[in-house]
Amino acid sequence: MREILKQGDFVVFVYPKMGKSGEFLPQILKDKAGLTGCSAQTKGYENLQAEFNKLGFKIIALSSQKLAEQEQFKADTNATFEFFSDEKFRLKDELGLKTFKTDDGKEFYFRQTLIFKNGVLAHSHKVAEPENDAKNTLEICKNLR
Repeated sequence: MREILKQGDFVVFVYPKMGKSGEFLPQILKDKAGLTGCSAQTKGYENLQAEFNKLGFKIIALSSQKLAEQEQFKADTNATFEFFSDEKFRLKDELGLKTFKTDDGKEFYFRQTLIFKNGVLAHSHKVAEPENDAKNTLEICKNLR
């Protein structure tokens, strides 16, 4: 994926999509903003995709979901942009992505967004309000021109 990101301008939104493992969140994470809202975040990016494209940015969704689960999620949300599965967390160190573990031992990425301009990481942020992430990220992209 890193080679793809070197080829232009991308918004990579990273989502946890915990499913049933959400039941096993440690107490310290139960009320953490941004751990729920994967569908709302994805639909926000789908709805604003044309605006991102006008600015020259392509959207990529990234999670540690298995590929089959990810394809189902993509279909369920009617998303048309690219999804990448990193269930072995190969990008964790390479991109500096933060993770957490549930009490059932599963690891997930925290919700975070990275913006690559001309193949270089230009901005990254943690996401506390998934339903507003696409809108907020679009404004950041406008300022990177």
